[in-house]
Amino acid sequence: MVKTTGLTGVQEEMLAVLLAAAEPITATELRARLNAARPVALVTEQVYRRLVALERRGLIQRAGPIAAGARNHRWQPTGPARHRGVAR
Repeated sequence: MVKTTGLTGVQEEMLAVLLAAAEPITATELRARLNAARPVALVTEQVYRRLVALERRGLIQRAGPIAAGARNHRWQPTGPARHRGVAR
């Protein structure tokens, strides 16, 4: 089930960045893109916690590890997220 209501402002921003990305990106890449325009920077834990929340809602998914055996994953929006209309 996909839950598309009740997202926080930061979750909306994250989803918009993921939707605008040409390919799946890591949490580190996502944090850098978000922080480029923020007055107060997000830390890795804040980004990861929100990524997991978006994943649980069915709006994003892990696209696979960055390298074989790596713990870091790339993230991408799911079909329902693409049809939500949050990309600006």
